[in-house]
Amino acid sequence: MRSLRTMLVGSVHEFDRRRWLLPALNIAPHSFLARTGAAMLILAGIAWLDSYSGPEVQLFVFYLLPILYVTSQIGQRMGIVMCVICVASSVAVGWHDGADVGPAKALTAAARLLVSVLVVVGWGRLHKMGQALAELSLTDPLTGLQNRRGCLLRGEAELTRMRRSGECLSLMYIDLDNFKAVNDIQGHKAGDRLLRVTAEVLLQSIRESDAAARMGGDEFVLILPGANSWGGRSLGETIRRGLCQAYRNEGVDASASVGVATFYEAPATFEEALHDADQVMYRTKRANKGEVLQQDVRRKS
Repeated sequence: MRSLRTMLVGSVHEFDRRRWLLPALNIAPHSFLARTGAAMLILAGIAWLDSYSGPEVQLFVFYLLPILYVTSQIGQRMGIVMCVICVASSVAVGWHDGADVGPAKALTAAARLLVSVLVVVGWGRLHKMGQALAELSLTDPLTGLQNRRGCLLRGEAELTRMRRSGECLSLMYIDLDNFKAVNDIQGHKAGDRLLRVTAEVLLQSIRESDAAARMGGDEFVLILPGANSWGGRSLGETIRRGLCQAYRNEGVDASASVGVATFYEAPATFEEALHDADQVMYRTKRANKGEVLQQDVRRKS
């Protein structure tokens, strides 16, 4: 599901902004060309077999292969375009073989086009359902933040980017103080509300390039690409104050201990980075609950 550009880019780039087809596509030019080229090669092979087998053997069902490939790799709208191309190719093969052209053939072509489009629509919906299920597997159902699995996947991706770009990375580990008391005294409903409020404050405080996750219980993590020591500390203070204000507004006696670990050199794994950030958080929790502690980890010499 990506976007069309190339020379195809020059001329198509304008077309991309103005027509109904291309806003749904969002792939890099080389990727689009590779996938489209693969689909056309499959189509050419099927058309050749169709022509070679003659009119006695109907191979139209195999035309669904490039249609489904394009639908899954590029998008539903491009899949519909591929339907038209495949039906047209099938008709052209029939003409080449000397088949009569008449109302019956036109009706057959229309029926094939309708069936192909219905297959594309069904396949597209199935693909979207799969994407939705994949997203659910990475999302915490209570807060809507990433869950631990989603955090680990995003974190490993950020470490890869960090090694490539040489930028720094900060991890913020947040633990709620007195959360158990809120659950015990006011009930789990109040505790769940506290977690949702925490998530709202985190999402309002971070950039688009950042990521927020609930690691389980009352522990949260923020992944902050490109955030240096000062930036991590500053955001930590902003979030601590925002959470305290939100908790007061909710009438809850709670606070947040915040640990910020800043990396100038990528650790071996994201699990290791999480452990470092967790240790920073526990240091501030043991020394002075409800405060922020920032530490540089493995700074380049």
